[in-house]
Amino acid sequence: MVRRDWFFIKAHLFVLVVLFSGIIAHSRRLPGNFGDIYSYHYPLRHFMAATLQEGRLPLWNPHIFAGVPAAANPQSILFYPFALLHYILPLPEAFSWDA
Repeated sequence: MVRRDWFFIKAHLFVLVVLFSGIIAHSRRLPGNFGDIYSYHYPLRHFMAATLQEGRLPLWNPHIFAGVPAAANPQSILFYPFALLHYILPLPEAFSWDA
């Protein structure tokens, strides 16, 4: 790599740190679009984490309409590797690190 490439890499990293400094410094805050996160994703991830902590596999979510598949829902991120953050950390902090 030439010297110019390193300059652009450092500049991009600096911009990313500046943009995400609020999330990095205050990891207990939820980042992003608060409409979808608060009304859909936060309750869904809470249901998934609570069900797994009870020792059951969340196959069905009875809290939406008359029930919907939970494990088959790709937005539940049940089998996503970084979903472990949502099962170990408090949810606001997990959302921040996931973002």
